[in-house]
Amino acid sequence: MPISFLSLNALTNLLLKPDGKTQILDVRESVEFEEEHLKGSRSIPLSRLETLHEKLDPEANYILICQSGSRARKAAHLLESLGFNYLNVSEAGIEVLREKHENQLVYAAKRKLWTIDRQFRMALGLLIAIGLLGKLLLTDWFLIIPGIICVGLIFTSLIDRCYFRALIAAMPWNKGVPSH
Repeated sequence: MPISFLSLNALTNLLLKPDGKTQILDVRESVEFEEEHLKGSRSIPLSRLETLHEKLDPEANYILICQSGSRARKAAHLLESLGFNYLNVSEAGIEVLREKHENQLVYAAKRKLWTIDRQFRMALGLLIAIGLLGKLLLTDWFLIIPGIICVGLIFTSLIDRCYFRALIAAMPWNKGVPSH
């Protein structure tokens, strides 16, 4: 059966009137899920889906959701290749649901630690500042740092995966830290 895509309205109807048959799979990383997730959803990170799919019923009806939709589409194609039949990808990710249906989200307790996105932005800002200050005060070679960051951001946009952000998320102080 082909993968179908759920509009925000269709997802809203399911959230307001659950049918009892459909399971919502959140394919974001565990730390993202812990920070906020849809009520009743289940965390099955895309990065671990090939091993965790064995815990799922291939004949059940699933809605796949992530931050923006990209990982949910990838997860749907992977599950389809593994023999799952009833896959629906939410066109609305957690970002949209936060704006439209915040009452359907479960939030983790507030932490004093910075979110991973905030740490990522700070690290990029500091590296660019070091590059620019180094160029002004020392040598033009410091412009390599902002250049590498620029190329890296373009590349990660094209592949839709950011390894620097993943590295920050993997740091020991970030266990259970929110992603945004």
